[in-house]
Amino acid sequence: MRRREKRKSAIWKTTYREIRQSFGRYAAILAIVALGVGFFVGLMVVTPAMVRNGGRYLNSHDLYDLRLLSTLGFEKDSVDAFTGREDIKAVEGAVSSDFLAVDESGKSRVLVAQTLFGSTESGRIKSGTAAGGGG
Repeated sequence: MRRREKRKSAIWKTTYREIRQSFGRYAAILAIVALGVGFFVGLMVVTPAMVRNGGRYLNSHDLYDLRLLSTLGFEKDSVDAFTGREDIKAVEGAVSSDFLAVDESGKSRVLVAQTLFGSTESGRIKSGTAAGGGG
């Protein structure tokens, strides 16, 4: 039993000696760990508020809840089929095309064209706006 206690005290003595000899390193490691823990705790506390505010923003600006995409596309009848459901407030369809254009200088550019059709409400589904405005 005495031998085990000596071994424990020897380990602690060595550990304390190493900490004293390179205190700066241990303090830096401790500071980095504390900073990481603080950052993690901050994110965990803020996440519910961010999710709640994001949902409130999406609801107040009438942004879409679901977006259906198809490589083959949908017919106008498909858009009309969703219109008849009572749990759907508004339906819009769109045709989108991507074009690769080369200008006079030889630079290539990607162009995206989109045409909306089939709004079911007089007030269409809105697109997002940046708070505070930019520009």
